[in-house]
Amino acid sequence: MSDLVAEIAAAACEAETADAYDARLFELLREAVGFDVGLCIRGDGPSRVAPGFDDRVRRAVTGSWSDYGGEFQPVAAAAARSGGVVVDRDVLGAKRLERTRIFQEIMRPHAGTSTLLAYVECRGVRSAIALGRRGGKFSARAVRTLERAHSVLAVSEYALSRHGRSDPLANLTRREREVVSYLRLGYTNRQIALACGTAERTVRNQLTSVFQKLGASSRAEVVARTFEREPPA
Repeated sequence: MSDLVAEIAAAACEAETADAYDARLFELLREAVGFDVGLCIRGDGPSRVAPGFDDRVRRAVTGSWSDYGGEFQPVAAAAARSGGVVVDRDVLGAKRLERTRIFQEIMRPHAGTSTLLAYVECRGVRSAIALGRRGGKFSARAVRTLERAHSVLAVSEYALSRHGRSDPLANLTRREREVVSYLRLGYTNRQIALACGTAERTVRNQLTSVFQKLGASSRAEVVARTFEREPPA
């Protein structure tokens, strides 16, 4: 168990992106707990790295995550009373669980029967790790394993969020970072295209991707955000 905690902490420290952290985290949890579908829910939806999660289901439920959170409030409340970790079926019971939209729209398409959930929070950073099974129940040992890792999961999510803020370019591709470097110099799209040896339309598409990844709405905002740095501790 101590090895799992240490490995999760190391993954958070060493990962350059959330995707890299998630990939290592689910690798560790698959070995320690066992699951068929795994995802980390941050903000408005699931992590991009989500082993076993059907992309067709992801597309179908886009925009529905806030609704799911509302109907699973009793599960979150039970987790708050029991160290942050619960099994949805244990809280709601089989019949009530199967009437939820989460079961109908997410679990049923995956042939899921129960979900082991860890609700984590550290300094305002909230997320939930969800591990689903297609058959059988999660053992008491699996629940205890996730309970013992709960604190390091919470701190790791916080550390990862701080890391992301200190390196705003972390989730950009190499070419997108190159485009941003010219944008900082005040280049127009045409000038960037000439510098990169690509078409102006390609630069426009790359900038659209940059705007989305950084949550920016203008060129000036992209420049400002990519110069942001984490304040001194």
